[in-house]
Amino acid sequence: MDESTFELLKAIIPSAITAVVAIIALITSAYSSHKATKTSYSNNIDNMRFTQKEKISDQIIEKASVLLTKTDPNYLNTIINEITPIEISKSEFTSIQKQLLSITDEIQTLSTNIKLLTYSIKDSNSEKLIYKIYEELDLVHSEIQDMILQLIQLYCALTPNGNIKNITVMPEKYKLEKSFSEKYPKIYTDLSVDIILLVETLKKNSIPQSKA
Repeated sequence: MDESTFELLKAIIPSAITAVVAIIALITSAYSSHKATKTSYSNNIDNMRFTQKEKISDQIIEKASVLLTKTDPNYLNTIINEITPIEISKSEFTSIQKQLLSITDEIQTLSTNIKLLTYSIKDSNSEKLIYKIYEELDLVHSEIQDMILQLIQLYCALTPNGNIKNITVMPEKYKLEKSFSEKYPKIYTDLSVDIILLVETLKKNSIPQSKA
């Protein structure tokens, strides 16, 4: 190596080392920044997910509280007890029938809303409980619907020419009240307990682990 080449290398090497160090520092900085951004994004996604779950839990509480009020056994028994052995007109019957059917319609709507809310969560920890609640919601609606239809039949028997089955209204009313009171309260209680359990689980899982 001649002297001019050696002097040239002496001049280039420090600059080259500085450039390499700068590049390494730039790459390290970019990697750290990317990692921090990725972590921040992940945390934001988690927080959004937890916040969404919290909001849905609140909506479930709201809908479920209305549903459980509308399907309360004591409330439904008062509806059965309202029937008296007094003849009613066809227009009165039509009005009563409409009111009674609106109860089952409202229960069906509330049940559907609760199902949609729980389905949107897609929480694996609560999946079995959610499907159990679906079955209980259907069972509650079915039992109330059967009771309402029987009650409508009794009201129909109070209209002129409406008692085509020769129903004796009051004994049938007492029979309906007894059968409903014996079977329905447990179904209602099971649903109530499971909804409370679901909400508690969702509330617990809505807290990020880093903040738990």
